[in-house]
Amino acid sequence: MRGRYTTGWANLTVINVQLEKALAFRGIDPQVAEQSIRDAKRLTGEALQDVRVIMRGRWLQPERESFSLRPAVEQLAANMANNIDVDVYIEGSDDGFSQQSLMALYRAVQEGLTNIQKHSQAQKARIRIYLGDSEARLELSDDGRGFDTNTLVGAGGEDVGRYGLQGVRERLQLIGGSLEVESKVGESTSLCVTVPRDPAIFAQHSALSTQNSKLKTQRSGKV
Repeated sequence: MRGRYTTGWANLTVINVQLEKALAFRGIDPQVAEQSIRDAKRLTGEALQDVRVIMRGRWLQPERESFSLRPAVEQLAANMANNIDVDVYIEGSDDGFSQQSLMALYRAVQEGLTNIQKHSQAQKARIRIYLGDSEARLELSDDGRGFDTNTLVGAGGEDVGRYGLQGVRERLQLIGGSLEVESKVGESTSLCVTVPRDPAIFAQHSALSTQNSKLKTQRSGKV
């Protein structure tokens, strides 16, 4: 159950960031502000869905009371069966993985499949998840029409959140994960996501790195 609570808090954090961004840009770039509000609305819906799942106890395994990635992803693929043929392959075990990391992978698959259904005109999609010793890797691809990845970035270099990838990227950044998208107009699209096994370890390394950088800066100033 803890994973759902953690993800809910992460979503609330991103929602707050999006709303602050909307306030900051409303007089500068109304389109960016509007997109931030839409992203916040979408994340609010996801948070509400998490609450409903907690209340129903869905995807819980009684013996450990934790989110199980495999049946959740397989259900997402099954939900697409009437429109797209989705092939799922998962290698390794999610035992020992942070619930926050597993939920981030799940949300990436969910958003990716939604994009495929809405935009790609694909007939087939493939999900590959590799659960390793230190991180997990997701590869999601389709045989659709593709798109220009430059449309994911605004004129000022900011990610404008098209195709719902902004929310995915922000959730991943919160836990030290990454998102890469490869696509060309008229060709297939590939989405690659990595997440650490334990975001807490990433946070510790990040804090240590920041501290070392500050020490180096202070020492350089004294020379």
